Amino acid sequence: PYSKGIKITAGAASGKALIEIHQNPEYDPADPKKIIGYRPIRSLVQYPEMADLLGRAARLGNSIKPILMEFYDAHGDITTHSRTGGHLTAADPYAQFLSTTQTGALNGLFSRADAFSGMLNRIVFAQGVEKYKSGMSNRSLDIEPAARPLMLIRTWASSGRSVSMTAGAITLFEAWFQTKFQPLVTGENANPILARCDLLMKKLMLLLAANEHSDVITEDMARRALSLWPYLMGCYGVIESRISHFDMDMGEAAERILQAIKEWQDTTSTHPSLRDLYERKLKKTIKDRRLMLQALTAMVSIGEIDELMVKSSTNGRTTTRYKWAPSSTPL
Repeated sequence: PYSKGIKITAGAASGKALIEIHQNPEYDPADPKKIIGYRPIRSLVQYPEMADLLGRAARLGNSIKPILMEFYDAHGDITTHSRTGGHLTAADPYAQFLSTTQTGALNGLFSRADAFSGMLNRIVFAQGVEKYKSGMSNRSLDIEPAARPLMLIRTWASSGRSVSMTAGAITLFEAWFQTKFQPLVTGENANPILARCDLLMKKLMLLLAANEHSDVITEDMARRALSLWPYLMGCYGVIESRISHFDMDMGEAAERILQAIKEWQDTTSTHPSLRDLYERKLKKTIKDRRLMLQALTAMVSIGEIDELMVKSSTNGRTTTRYKWAPSSTPL
């Protein structure tokens, strides 16, 4: 039977691990070791820091980006196959991925490749206004007022429902689609980050209908959903300003940095400094030093390389050097 619960789990470091989290095998009663099928799982997957998720995803060979995109598209079973891991299947999963970050931490984590591949436009960026923060607050969040209404919504939707739109709601949505949305996602100056905002608007209208236990999206619901468009534009505008415009993807830069560190360690039995890496190894391949700095920061944050503070034996100055950390390299 379909579970009515929600599986809350920490984020996985790879696409393979993400599918394993959503595996729910059904065993043959006559042979407990034999899998006869898989049951769906609904989950809330939490990544405490988006920089950690994107840093891992930037590594070439990591399959988490395409797997995350498959979860968003919700086309049914999600599968992967490898020589070491074999064949893995998540049957018709439903997952919500939640993460947080500071705006300043986004610099360089996103590239134009992420925008055009569809990775970015599958993420909903929601920013809040700055709030007063007490230095000695002992208030706790009370979710009880929301619990009962949410239980009623689940009861209302449990039998399976088809939600339609009134003619007035369709007219409003079509007007927004043609005059506000289409000009932004078509033509030479199309913004790929906004490409799926029409689907987001439909989801918002559906949520408003579910909130009122209505099988029909009314003109008022459509109007309320569309009123959020300026807010969403503001949120995505901040992300757009933070996207890296470097010619090279950060994942490719990370690969070249890692290779250079390995070569330096194998050749000299020492650990390279930033100057060693850039001037002697990477200046011709990574032309923008800022990209290299951002890639190094991301690699350190996820434990792929170690940052060492080494004091010189000649002048006593401390130099930052980088060490490959194979035991910490994510799968």
